[in-house]
Amino acid sequence: MEVYHIPHFGASVHTALFHNVSNAAALRSRLVTASTMQGEEGVMERGAVNFAFIDARLITSKRVLEIAIQQALLADERGQLRTKYIHSEILWLLNPGNNISEAIRRFGVADASTSLIVVRVFKSDSTEPTQETDKVLASMKKVLEGNLGSLDTLPTDWATIKKIYKLGSDTALRKTKSEEDEHGLVDRIVANMVAIKPVAG
Repeated sequence: MEVYHIPHFGASVHTALFHNVSNAAALRSRLVTASTMQGEEGVMERGAVNFAFIDARLITSKRVLEIAIQQALLADERGQLRTKYIHSEILWLLNPGNNISEAIRRFGVADASTSLIVVRVFKSDSTEPTQETDKVLASMKKVLEGNLGSLDTLPTDWATIKKIYKLGSDTALRKTKSEEDEHGLVDRIVANMVAIKPVAG
């Protein structure tokens, strides 16, 4: 679990990586059900799953994740969210296209997901108070069954990343001399795409 604060947005961000996730299908079903559940029960259920669940295979670095989070907070600050919530905005920002449903389907939790990054953003102007780190982690573990890992060792699927961002024919990538150099360049390209998406999109 990593926690950092972004003072100019009045926000605190909790991120965690889970490996060997065993209840992805049930979690996905729960998210769908929570989105349409009515009354007080619906409010409580949406609160219980109020996270961004991100396919860890599709994240090239912590930097890319942090850029998406900060861009989502900036959009919220300006009243320019393309989606309803900050957590879904993060998924939209990661996706190279503009279709919200595609972004959630591609970068969110799928039935076969085994590695997920979980993000919880708290804002000081929210009616929900910021939680202590151990309480946030406990709430993550209540909805997700898996092993906590380090965000420094992401299980990135580089081939799929290149396909999603259409980098297969990139001339600069072809000139890289090693796999490590190629991964570093892909990470920089993806970071730039996420950073400029609110303007380019």
